[in-house]
Amino acid sequence: MDIYLQDNYNAFHLAVLFSREDVIKNLLSRKADITIPAGPREQNVLHLVASRTGGSGASVAKMLLASGAKDFRLARDTEGYLPLHIAVEIGNMHVTKELLNMNGDLQVKATFGPKMENAFHAATRRRDIELLRILNDQGSPVDAVNADGQTALHIAAADGDENIVKYLHMLHANPNISDNEDRTPVLIAAERGKTTVVEILTEKFRASCLDRTKDGSTLLHVASFHGHPETALMLLKKGVPLHMPNKSGARSIHIAARKGHVGVIQTLLLKGEQVDATTNVKLIITEKKKK
Repeated sequence: MDIYLQDNYNAFHLAVLFSREDVIKNLLSRKADITIPAGPREQNVLHLVASRTGGSGASVAKMLLASGAKDFRLARDTEGYLPLHIAVEIGNMHVTKELLNMNGDLQVKATFGPKMENAFHAATRRRDIELLRILNDQGSPVDAVNADGQTALHIAAADGDENIVKYLHMLHANPNISDNEDRTPVLIAAERGKTTVVEILTEKFRASCLDRTKDGSTLLHVASFHGHPETALMLLKKGVPLHMPNKSGARSIHIAARKGHVGVIQTLLLKGEQVDATTNVKLIITEKKKK
């Protein structure tokens, strides 16, 4: 019954890959071993059905799961993926539901890949609220951090996805967690010029718009450095000080001038910044001597 082809696929693997339900039933009745891994990533048949986007995937998954193979859902491929992770990454909602009917708590907490993310991170990257709802119902940790120290809220803020950010607010996501680069979600949103997300984070999440980075930069410095005049204007309306220097003595206008962001400079000047404002410390420029 276990006849192998290229990449170690046997007849059962191929029947699952092509959703041949009649063949699957026949092979199951003949006691085919459905736990055997195959392919370049050594995936079992649940991994394979999770990667299929066709409408028959859920019914095939149900047949496989009914076979009673122990810990079938928790098997990892060579890259550390559970079948759930594959289903979520490609947006296979129906198979995701079938997989979570048992051992859901263990699956939603499991991490995968080099970034050590969980399924909730993956659904956030897909911008899929329905998948997030399904995972949340299974107890997925909303504030879990990946290898970069980022939560789902960091990812949604970076993407500028207003709907996901609002949904995470409903789940009481923590806006004050800093990633490995000491960035909160609101700082990342300012960095990316996601003005509306900055507003949501400061208004709904009550994230502070007056926080400063380790070098003393305000959110206005951050928006100015990255060239986002609309974000800079909104931050000024929120009360971020226009004339506040960072630890190096530079104000936001100096940061924008150094990076060549004319639009930001114009915005700051219109709001009252002095065109001849100077830094609080000396600017020292050195040149390397030619050898």
